[in-house]
Amino acid sequence: MPTDGRRRRVGRAPSVHRGRQLFERYVEDVWFTTRQNYTYCLNRHIMPTFAEFRMVDVLAADVREWVAKLQVDG
Repeated sequence: MPTDGRRRRVGRAPSVHRGRQLFERYVEDVWFTTRQNYTYCLNRHIMPTFAEFRMVDVLAADVREWVAKLQVDG
């Protein structure tokens, strides 16, 4: 990190909006929304099939069958 108090951005295109947005706003708008989406997807699609499985009992064949069913069901 530069010693003059500025942070150096490496490998990122500059974004005026990102630079002015407060971290708190980002967390509230993006992170919480993402977490809610993940929770919904887990509860809607994954838990009905796999909730009662022990981790060691979830096999690749089970996942393939589950994915195939999701694709058929739309």
